[in-house]
Amino acid sequence: CDNGGILIYAFDLSDMLSAKFTFYLAQNYILEVSTDGENYTVVADYSEGGKVPHLPGGGNDTTFTLDPSTYGAKGGGVFYVRIRNCYPSKGFGGCISRFIMEYTKETE
Repeated sequence: CDNGGILIYAFDLSDMLSAKFTFYLAQNYILEVSTDGENYTVVADYSEGGKVPHLPGGGNDTTFTLDPSTYGAKGGGVFYVRIRNCYPSKGFGGCISRFIMEYTKETE
């Protein structure tokens, strides 16, 4: 997510009784979540609101596990995860190396 780049995942929760999403992030990231795709809540900001200087590269790999119910997501809805750059005028924006989806599927 260099410069002003943004990455958004939209997870359809309609067949999930419970879900967890684990993201492996690095570099100058902001991780946000939303239940409507418009209003986002910051989960993590590498820069801590600009208090931590720009990181010119990696080396700060970290993991975040998100439970949609913690943020008010309900079955049948969509859970949005957005990753962006905490220093949009610079490179080395938020980087995701992988994510893991775990859920219980609704069955009859």
